[in-house]
Amino acid sequence: MTKLFVGQIPAVCTEDVLRPFFSPFGVVLELSIMRDPQGRSKGCGWVRYSSREPAMEAIQALHNRRAIPPQTNALQVRLAGATEDRTLTLFVGNLPEGAIASSVVRDFSNWGVVVDEAFVKVPPGKPYAFVSFASQEAAADAAHKLKTAMINDKLLRVEFASPSRAN
Repeated sequence: MTKLFVGQIPAVCTEDVLRPFFSPFGVVLELSIMRDPQGRSKGCGWVRYSSREPAMEAIQALHNRRAIPPQTNALQVRLAGATEDRTLTLFVGNLPEGAIASSVVRDFSNWGVVVDEAFVKVPPGKPYAFVSFASQEAAADAAHKLKTAMINDKLLRVEFASPSRAN
């Protein structure tokens, strides 16, 4: 089974409203919105699928792409616990000056689902980024294949991020 964390759920949203956003990708085994002791939504919840494939499809289709009215911010959809796992996040150094996050996301998406485009940071004047993947396999594949990648005659520096720097 694969569990997803879902953020940016509107306070007025119910499980019945949320379910149709996730059911096109597979059978939803469990769906819940976190609530405080008074029953008010905390704006986040969980979705559980029987396997990884529908979960990854949901991430690809919904994360930073769909909002549930009246919310204007897009849903945040990722594997539950993914941001705490350093083996999902790569540090990428020696990027070309002027690199932008969208091009980094596009380039790294060749190796797997980049789970949080907002997490890709390329600070001005700093030629590096942190890239978080949806699976350990994708992160490991990208790290291995990019160890010898050159951009503008510079060897990329690609390694797993340390937990204190990645989060």
